[in-house]
Amino acid sequence: MKYSIKERFILTYAGRLAPEKNVELLAEIANNLPTALQDNIHWIIIGDGPSKMSLQQKCNQNVTFTGFLPQREVAKLIAVSDLFVFPSETETFGNVVLEALAAGTPVVAARAGGVQDIIQQDFTGWLCEANNSTSFIQAIESILGNVEWRHQLAENAIRYAQKQRWEDRFNDLSEAYQAIIDEIKKQQKPA
Repeated sequence: MKYSIKERFILTYAGRLAPEKNVELLAEIANNLPTALQDNIHWIIIGDGPSKMSLQQKCNQNVTFTGFLPQREVAKLIAVSDLFVFPSETETFGNVVLEALAAGTPVVAARAGGVQDIIQQDFTGWLCEANNSTSFIQAIESILGNVEWRHQLAENAIRYAQKQRWEDRFNDLSEAYQAIIDEIKKQQKPA
């Protein structure tokens, strides 16, 4: 894939910088992108935590670590980003992913946890094989290499996020719990 020297991209991560968020994968992704693309990307890593120093040491020079920021500032940075990259495999829901979509920023995330229920493959973003930098790199290259598709993903992301309501999520959770309760009751009935 060829990229114009004039094209510059901002890729963002926001969240706790800790092992359970799999943030070490961000350095692996950033450092292994093709050179032509790597030179035109600036990463913004928002957040703090025990993995921050290690991550800073492993990342190339095209990375800004902001540390903790107020939510309003986080929202502004995500909104100006071309992609939101989220390698965590442990999210139960992934509020920050929905926030990125609401800001019109397509998401490249691990196909794991609750995030996989938010991202619609090839419609609002891309789900990657968990803990696989090659999968993330392929997704980033594909999306950044197709400007029309990237803009369509952004539009789709906003429309999707606008339709999400907390009441619906709570109803989904309640229905899931009820299904489990019903299954347990069925198993406990004497034969």
